[in-house]
Amino acid sequence: MKKIIILCFLYLLTLTSIALAYKPYRPLSRYKACLSNIHVIQGAVEMYNMDSPLMLKDLNEKSLDNLVNGHYLKQVPMGPDYSCKYSSKGDLSEDGEVYCEYHGGLDRNKIRPSSIVEQEIEEYLDGERKKRIITNIFYSILVLLILYCIYRFFRFICPPKEKRIIDKN
Repeated sequence: MKKIIILCFLYLLTLTSIALAYKPYRPLSRYKACLSNIHVIQGAVEMYNMDSPLMLKDLNEKSLDNLVNGHYLKQVPMGPDYSCKYSSKGDLSEDGEVYCEYHGGLDRNKIRPSSIVEQEIEEYLDGERKKRIITNIFYSILVLLILYCIYRFFRFICPPKEKRIIDKN
């Protein structure tokens, strides 16, 4: 019985360490970094449009250079992914939005990310759920093993009283 418990414990420990050591491509962090860049560019465009008599209507290389030269941006934000390309939808002086052609925009209802990004994020979140399940199973079995050891310890310290059978002969 002890060998089985030890083997199960070692098996679960190995599974958990493998699951926690595996670090997949992190599309969620790149997606959030891209949205952060979009937010910075959008804010810089709004500040530029409030200060300048000639408003920016769309986002292109020249307008990004105007934002840097006007000190609204320190530098043009680099996309976290090689596929990032910042553009605008609509008139930026009114209700237009800055978005990334790969990751989408700040409002997912208006400008959705590409299907590749959505699939990568879903796969990443699915992997995170699996790691969490394996970890929870490991800790549950570890707690059961500890409780069993405590039970055996107290049985050893305070053994149950033996019942004596009295012969009536």
